[in-house]
Amino acid sequence: MNVGQNQAMFAGRYPSYHKDFPLILYWTHKCGCTVLNKWFFYQIGLLDQALRYHPWIHRFRERYCSEPDYLANLMKDYQHKESVKLVRNPYTRAVSSFLHAVKTGCCHWPEMIDFYQKNGISFKQFLHYVRHRQQNRSELEWHIHQQCKPEEKAFISRYIYLENLQTELRQLEKQYALKHAPTHQLFQSNHHNVKGNKVIDLAARALNAKHYQERIRPQNPSYRSFYDEENMQLVQEIFQIDFDICNYSKELVI
Repeated sequence: MNVGQNQAMFAGRYPSYHKDFPLILYWTHKCGCTVLNKWFFYQIGLLDQALRYHPWIHRFRERYCSEPDYLANLMKDYQHKESVKLVRNPYTRAVSSFLHAVKTGCCHWPEMIDFYQKNGISFKQFLHYVRHRQQNRSELEWHIHQQCKPEEKAFISRYIYLENLQTELRQLEKQYALKHAPTHQLFQSNHHNVKGNKVIDLAARALNAKHYQERIRPQNPSYRSFYDEENMQLVQEIFQIDFDICNYSKELVI
């Protein structure tokens, strides 16, 4: 791959790389990227500096990846390092992306409100809208974009799974003689959605930020609450490539 191909592949969201670190870490939004980047900066000795710069690790990451020659050095070294990608179950990621849109108004939320002419959107409507944009080859915001691309099979040598991330990181630390990171601290984030075991019917229930924060979040519902048969099929269709490349089961085990 040449630099131009990689610029198109990364679309400005470069993997986490350092010349003296043995791995190149790839990730996607809503897949544990905050924890993974904290772990990366801890391993290269920059975590304290990063958190002093801004408590939101991605602010420092953006600055770090914008350094001169970052992409050129990455391109020079990528064949000599193992490329590892963090992935997540498409069912839980889809719900996490939806709730992120509800709470923050991103991920095409204004367009969805205009599309449906409502002040709230259900998970079912959200999925239909994502599929609509996908079918019309419209650009998708990174938080709701598929995790994988066919091209990555040429250079991603290993997938690690958010559902087992602490064990995965410990295995990498042992295999590459890396530092034993304080994962109990790295996993702490106000950005994460709180999810419990209570199942309520949210598959077609319209939500907005106020309704979610006041009525739904206090109930601490399970992500399973957002699924019926149609929503399962929509997620399978939209994120088919993620199920295939990451070898996730289509059984709803969340």
